[in-house]
Amino acid sequence: MAQNLPKDYVKAHNDARAEVGVKPLKWDLQLTLHARKFVKKHISDCKKGFHDATFVGNKYGQNSAYHPGSVSGVEAVAEWLKHKTNYDYKSNSCIDGTLNCIVYGHIIWPATTYLGQAHEASKATFSTIAMTETEGLRLRNRD
Repeated sequence: MAQNLPKDYVKAHNDARAEVGVKPLKWDLQLTLHARKFVKKHISDCKKGFHDATFVGNKYGQNSAYHPGSVSGVEAVAEWLKHKTNYDYKSNSCIDGTLNCIVYGHIIWPATTYLGQAHEASKATFSTIAMTETEGLRLRNRD
């Protein structure tokens, strides 16, 4: 059974947050509407990792996932959580010196309080966007 309900998304995020001792997220309809607009606009062009500031500006964090075939929104969250192994909590940076662990940072950032997520299917792609209130999240580049 596909896991594409708000309660599924919130649980997937909050399970990860509980592991690091930060407060749980709450579902936010406004963030969900932003995520839904983004998915509908970009599902046909599959802009992987594309951050479209016209939707949210710099106030919100955004994780994007584009998958061929059938993938649930919760499975997309699981993919983002794989970046945990590259995240260094003490330095707030990615261990490999890149910024590719930011998707994990968006999930566990302590100041984040709300989540909105949308999942949409096209002929060949499933697209999932999660948007969070992550103002203040600035990962450090280790260069």
